[in-house]
Amino acid sequence: LFRERRRELGLTVRQVAERAGYNARNISKGMRKYSGLEEPECCFPRATVRDKFARALDITPEQVTAALRADVVKLDTPVEPYVVIRYMPAVYGSRRAPAHWDRQRAMKVLQRYADLSGRSCCLVLSRIRGIYFWPDAEPRESYGLPGSPLLDGMDTVLSAGTDGGLQKALHRHQREQARKDRTEAL
Repeated sequence: LFRERRRELGLTVRQVAERAGYNARNISKGMRKYSGLEEPECCFPRATVRDKFARALDITPEQVTAALRADVVKLDTPVEPYVVIRYMPAVYGSRRAPAHWDRQRAMKVLQRYADLSGRSCCLVLSRIRGIYFWPDAEPRESYGLPGSPLLDGMDTVLSAGTDGGLQKALHRHQREQARKDRTEAL
């Protein structure tokens, strides 16, 4: 959205930063923040940054909302299912879900695993959504996936969706949206 609009207006990144209020003293900072919005993997940017540059490019709040919704749809497309197991705080491992498992079978097996092992686990369904299983508790589908920097080097098949930055951005977006919804309800 941002790149397309900047190109429509025939502006450079520097000109966008200037329109957003950055000056000679902090233009590099503005250019860096704006460039982040044009990155292909930029999903759910901070509202303050996003809104400042949206105003500079005459992008309406409705267009921003539509782009954020499109990000959710894009990130919530199904992936090859896999299971993330929590061994201890901040230490996770993963395994591909067997190809013959349908959703019902996976849920039954993973709930039994959680109950018998005492470990929580998550059946990952998309880059941002999974079903969590805890010992002696009902499964719960949730946006947000487990992840750990300690996964690197382990037997792991994690997709880019468990990227901590993406998960933090998604949760920040959800909080901002909930705040906005509460404000509009008043």
